[in-house]
Amino acid sequence: MTGLYHRSAQVWAAGALLAMLLPPGVRLGWWLPLHLALAGAVSQSIVGGQFQFSSALAMAPPSSPVFPLVRLGVMNVGALLIVLGRVIGSPETLVVGAAALGSAILWAAVAVDGIWRRSIVRRFPATRGFYLLASVSMLGGAALGAVLGGGAFQSGEAYLSHRLTHMSLNLFGWAGLTILGTLITFLPTVLHVRVPAARAAAATPAVIFCGLGLLAAGLAAGFDALATAGGLGFAAGLALFGRQVFGVLRQRRPRAVPVVARHLFAGLGWLAVVTVVQVPLLARGDAAALRDLWVVGIGGGLVLQAVIGSWAFLLPMSRPTTPARKGRELVAFEVGARAQVLAYNAGLALVLLALRGFLPGQAGAAGIALAWSAAAWALAKTVVFPMMARQRRVHRAAEEWWSPRDAGQRSAAER
Repeated sequence: MTGLYHRSAQVWAAGALLAMLLPPGVRLGWWLPLHLALAGAVSQSIVGGQFQFSSALAMAPPSSPVFPLVRLGVMNVGALLIVLGRVIGSPETLVVGAAALGSAILWAAVAVDGIWRRSIVRRFPATRGFYLLASVSMLGGAALGAVLGGGAFQSGEAYLSHRLTHMSLNLFGWAGLTILGTLITFLPTVLHVRVPAARAAAATPAVIFCGLGLLAAGLAAGFDALATAGGLGFAAGLALFGRQVFGVLRQRRPRAVPVVARHLFAGLGWLAVVTVVQVPLLARGDAAALRDLWVVGIGGGLVLQAVIGSWAFLLPMSRPTTPARKGRELVAFEVGARAQVLAYNAGLALVLLALRGFLPGQAGAAGIALAWSAAAWALAKTVVFPMMARQRRVHRAAEEWWSPRDAGQRSAAER
């Protein structure tokens, strides 16, 4: 059933890429591609991933296929109504869509937490905490999005401050907290190393969420000092999480770093940079700079990158096939991996620098082309990887990839 969430998310991701080809006025600036990606692709990937990882870590049996299918349908309808309401200028349609999407995510959050409550495994309380707090953030973000879309704020200043609050809850909260909760076990899995023990891990979600809560409250109230304190608190929580990541990096890896890990590490790099850079911007209340930083750095750099990167592992592993074929399908995603990761992140960097006036507009256009091409290539592989796995080149690369070797050795697929 998780595969349906991923396939539906792939369709929404393709829609977001196609929307970027539209003129800026037609796609409403960043709004249309961003919401096609977040309300559609990202949210569905998150819900499917939360069920998949919670069931695996809690050692719970699979649920009935009926309820997840209904939930996925409600999420699709909700996301579609949000987009449609904004495009045709119907606040009522947008509000109904936000309510539908929020209700489906609340339903999923209750079900996911039920998996953890019924489990006798207590090894990963941080993952459960991250998932629960991510869902709380999403409900707040969806409610605020409905209020914004419904035209409740007449003052331009109030609208801008609450829009930033809406973005913070959705990007840092719903998507960011889920990603962090998943990476606790996902990074060691894709790198074939053990999950490092960390006594402070269980407290990390609460520290990060408290910082995010203060940041969101400060933005909503127009109180820059409170928002800045929240940004510092978020940074402190992220530093605690960084100890987990360093515990993974310190271990000897039996194989080269796969494309999924490259994208995830790059995403964490974006999160770290944004977390530091946003503090002075929060202190001086620079709403425009925060918007650009969050859309590019968190929306593109962390969230979308984590989704397209994780598909390189989750999609082959979810297919019922032989171990040998699964190994070849995993290696199929390594074709052009280094160029893909480099182009995507270099493109985002050019876009952000151009938006802030450090580079000319032509550099920003080139950055969009680079990032778009890399994302399109990554998305194309999610469809054709079974066919790619039958190619002789991939067969040879898979034999080399899965054979014992030094961690620094590169495979034919990477080259």
